[in-house]
Amino acid sequence: MKAVIISAYTELKDMNKGFKYSIAQVNWWLLKHGDLYREVSNTYNKLCNDCLDWQAKGLPIDCLSKPVYCNKNSDFHSYIKFYDELDKATQLNKLEQQCFNANDEYLLCSKEDLRDWVIKHYDIYEKLGTYFFGYLEFNSKDDKNLHIAEVHDKSFGVDIRAEDFKSSLRFYDVYFDLYDNQKLYPEKIKEWDELFSKIQLPKENYE
Repeated sequence: MKAVIISAYTELKDMNKGFKYSIAQVNWWLLKHGDLYREVSNTYNKLCNDCLDWQAKGLPIDCLSKPVYCNKNSDFHSYIKFYDELDKATQLNKLEQQCFNANDEYLLCSKEDLRDWVIKHYDIYEKLGTYFFGYLEFNSKDDKNLHIAEVHDKSFGVDIRAEDFKSSLRFYDVYFDLYDNQKLYPEKIKEWDELFSKIQLPKENYE
């Protein structure tokens, strides 16, 4: 199965020498290799025969040390993660129309209407916010391509061209300013602040 995984990577790599892909190209690759993804996932989530035998005898299994015979090997895990990251990008791309509509509404808003607009579209921002924050930070100021994923050996990565997220990026920039900078939805900010204040990080023991 490892050879099939390498072949799938190679096909995507050869599709675009600049590693800047359209969302349509990514969708095509995901669809073509969906069966492989399901096969790899099912295999990865099952204990191998050796581990099942040890488990039946009440012995500890050896998955953590990643022996060569184990189903939970790094090649399978890397492929699953890579596929999931690309799939996440295509799912978020489906918000483009909602963002386009929200942008049109924003252009018609008076200053008094902006708070209502922020409250109404918070759910879109919540879906995009963390994702865009994580992936846009890898790019230069003049290039807003989304750096989505890299194969495990770093031989190539996948950037999604900005035009495929044009409405989402515009929405994100406007909303970020109104929400984070102008703080037009303070109740939600307070809600998150209170939630984070309850999270206790483990104390380091310096003794």
